[in-house]
Order: sequence, then structure tokens, then C-alpha cells
Amino acid sequence: MNQKNLKDVFARNHLPDEVFKATYAIGLAFEEHTGGAIETATTADLDAFVAHELKDHLLSVDFFIALMRLSLSSDRQDLFVRTTMYTGGLDVIENITARLQKMVSETLYETIMDGVVLPVLGTHPDDVPRFTADFVNRLEAHLTEQQVHRALVGNNHGLDTSVLAAEKVLYQQAPSLDAYLLDHHRRQVETLESHARSGKVWFEQIITDEVVDHVKAHPEMLSAVRKNDVLHIRKIPYDTKAYLKAEDDVTRRYHACHCPFAKASIRSDHPVQARWCDCSAGFAKVLFDVLFDADLPVSTVKSALAGDDHCAFELSLEGVPYKH
Repeated sequence: MNQKNLKDVFARNHLPDEVFKATYAIGLAFEEHTGGAIETATTADLDAFVAHELKDHLLSVDFFIALMRLSLSSDRQDLFVRTTMYTGGLDVIENITARLQKMVSETLYETIMDGVVLPVLGTHPDDVPRFTADFVNRLEAHLTEQQVHRALVGNNHGLDTSVLAAEKVLYQQAPSLDAYLLDHHRRQVETLESHARSGKVWFEQIITDEVVDHVKAHPEMLSAVRKNDVLHIRKIPYDTKAYLKAEDDVTRRYHACHCPFAKASIRSDHPVQARWCDCSAGFAKVLFDVLFDADLPVSTVKSALAGDDHCAFELSLEGVPYKH
């Protein structure tokens, strides 16, 4: 572990010394457990360290933030990306169950949730889908199809929609919705181009020129394309670089999937039910709910869990006044 590089990260971000000390201590524990430097560690080493720490105590979000900082200061973007697979599901189940509790009677809610044990933070990503499949089974056993959809669709990641206020202004200034969508896609591509040049991780992804070209070729990716009164959205793969290099369907679908609650199941004989992707549909519509001050109907039309090589959604604009 390069202590100077780590200190530089903390200095650039004006982080307190006590946080540096805690992060450095985690780095030392990591290297002691793996028997080598972070710079040469594998993602399997990271998984083993997390499992080792989880045996002794519950892990905090700060623990995983420390691992992310250690990964980036060691120029190990792959370890950073692996760490995000542990944190990508924060608050999702809690937000879904809170919505469910408002939808159904107390008795029915308690029946559905009886015996449910949520995965603790630090659970190995390969073990989480068993929970998800059981949870969806419970929903489908006690609710109508429409109710399951309502329970799953929403802002389950708890995104702060106030940060989208600038997008609403840009839409209002655009000559049409279509013009806004094209401009939004252009701006997203420019961001990816910047990350490709700098080598800086974009969310959970390492961006290459090939990744940029892939997004450029799909204007419905990181934006939407309108056809009549329907917005068509294609989700960018979770790991686009690996997705483009995949040589078989299962690997391609695995790298397409973003969901830490389901992703690993694609490589198993029992993938999580495709109905679960309605959760991702809820994420896809957040921007457009803000633009139109509406709760837009959304449907999942393609899903890696259903066997498709990418995920896609449709948002209905029927009855919504929008700029032509």
C-alpha cells in the first residue's frame, strides 16, 4: 500500500486525519490478511477479507468507503468496482418494504415479511440472490401482478431528486422533448469521453473508447428515444467494457445486469425471477418523473434475468403534456 498516494487522495478531498488513520488501518489489516500488497491483490482476496471481517462484527458503510479509497489510491479500479457490488443495494429493500407496508393491510404485510431476514452489509454477492428469489416468491404468492409491480417500482435507491432540478430547467429551455433527449445523450457521451481520457472510474465502470462508441450508437442509452407517446430506454451495461468483450450469452447478460440482488444468479441454474427487474424500471423513470411532475407508468420490456442481452424499459407519456 502506497501511503503517500493515499495521503494525496485525502489531501485533495480535504478529508480529516482521523478518517485517514482509520482507512490506513483497514489497509494494513487487508494486507496482513492477504499476505501481500493491495496493488497485487485479486478481487477474490478482497472478498475473502470482507468475509473475514464480517465474522467478527457487522460492517459499516465507512468500512467499504475505506476499501474504495484504498483501491483508487492503489490504481486498482477493478477492486473499486468489486467493492461497489457490496454497497450497490443500500436501502433498496427497506424502501420497497416501506412502500409495501403502505399498500397492504398490517396483517398481510406481516404475513409476507414473516421470517424474512435481510442480507447484512458485507454478504458475498453470490449469496444475495437467494434472498431476492425468496422475497419475490413471497410477493407473488400474496399479491396480484399489478400489486407486485407497484411494490417494486419506485425510487428504491433513494435518489435525491433535487439534484435533477437543473435537468428540468434544460428541458423547459429546449425547443422540444426530442431535442432535450438528444442533448441529454450528447452530454452523457461527453462525460464518458472525459472519463475515457482521464482513466477515472465512472460510477462502477472503467470507460474506454469502445464503451463510448457503444453508448454513442444507442441514443436511448443514458437518455431516451420517444416514439409517439412512449419513451424507450436501454440501460447501459453494468460493466460495458466486459460486456463488449463477452464471448457467450450468459457472460454478456451477467455484465449487463446492475443489480447486486440478482446479478450472480444469471450464472446459476436458477436466476432470480425477471419480475424483480421492475425495481430497475423504477430507477429508469426517476429523471422523467421529475421532468413532468408525474408518476409515469413504466414497463420492463427486456431483461438480462429474462434471457435478453440487455435491459430495456418503456415509459408511457399518454395524457402527459410534453413539448413537441
